[in-house]
Amino acid sequence: MSNTFTNTYEKVFGIVENRLKKFTVFDAISGKIAQAGLGVGGRYYQYAYDPDTVSHASSPYNAVAFNDMATDEIVIDAREVAREYSFRMDMRDQNVLRRAPQFIASKTADALKQLYGDIDGQTLGAGYTYANYYADDAILGGTAGTPITLTGSNIFQTFTRGRAKLAGIAGPTLTDLALIITPEQEALLLETGLANGFRIADEVLASESRDYLGDFAGMKTLRSSYLTHTIVLTYTNGTDFSNGTVFTLNGLTYTASTTIGSTAGNFLVGSSADASATNLVYAINNPSTTNANVVAQGTFNSANVAKLAGITATLDATANTITIVSKRGYSPLSGTVSTLTGAVGTGPGNGALANVVVHNLITQIGAIELCFSRADRIYKETRLEPQMPVENFMMFTEFGTQIPYFSRNKVLPIRCYASVL
Repeated sequence: MSNTFTNTYEKVFGIVENRLKKFTVFDAISGKIAQAGLGVGGRYYQYAYDPDTVSHASSPYNAVAFNDMATDEIVIDAREVAREYSFRMDMRDQNVLRRAPQFIASKTADALKQLYGDIDGQTLGAGYTYANYYADDAILGGTAGTPITLTGSNIFQTFTRGRAKLAGIAGPTLTDLALIITPEQEALLLETGLANGFRIADEVLASESRDYLGDFAGMKTLRSSYLTHTIVLTYTNGTDFSNGTVFTLNGLTYTASTTIGSTAGNFLVGSSADASATNLVYAINNPSTTNANVVAQGTFNSANVAKLAGITATLDATANTITIVSKRGYSPLSGTVSTLTGAVGTGPGNGALANVVVHNLITQIGAIELCFSRADRIYKETRLEPQMPVENFMMFTEFGTQIPYFSRNKVLPIRCYASVL
């Protein structure tokens, strides 16, 4: 029986993976530095620091000195991210679930969807993190530093001017561009096309592939639910957090408390607002840790901790802000947000999703490097539980992402307010 189900799993995995992986964004935009059979410690890839945006003086018949990797190097860690998804089937399941192949297919599809989403989020997040330049409302003649509010009348202009800004930064070598948009922005494009007789969005409307939408504004346009989204929480230095202040992130509650207690998500009100903010940031970034200042949301492999995958928080004690970044789209950031002094705020979840910023990317294909520690994207295992009629199924992926210094001028994040239909 075990061999039968193992064979079924292998066959189903191959069919489902082949259908899903062609819809991932990383496949379309990232460079490939893949190595099979990496050791337990991973492998590092080094890049020489030879920026292609700076011309070098040269004299005939004299050698030209370039920087070398000894002092300036960019490193990719092939084990930067390791994610897994597992499920099991015992003898009872096999007897009760007469349609076990369909069950395996469903679980396999869900696993691959989530793991490829992890890769997409990390790949696109690298663009947000490492790009040298941002585009904001200034490209439309508005205010620098302010995200763009996309409308039917400015969405085409936003991306064409973003492309022009990137071309001005990268120079004439810029070719093979990709534009990454959200499903909501795709809907805006489609509505724009309907409103103007298909003059702008007709090629997007003609798309035959689920996530490749055709050419738009002269760029290969792809749709992704994993573009990086951010929100910024502010607090008043000198006014400490109130006992009982609640902040909800992806359905998980964080509560400021003068006595730490044992409730999941509690964080200690410190001796100052900065100290309290430091505890909150630590609680978000270390959801499986309990110490004197925070109570864990759950164990390392619990569902609660999994909800915070791809979410990080950064404290700026000078500006009195906490920036929360999600590589899983805006939905994890759409819970109720209260101000950090106890009063009810107007953040995401209270009808103010404009406070969430989506970072669209315009990138030269191949500017983002992605390396895998396995021969292919997802590695699969099946094994029989010793002395038990249980079979375990597991899929996992290990990879690293980076944008080498000399490619960072070829990725442009465009900051826009997120929106919901």
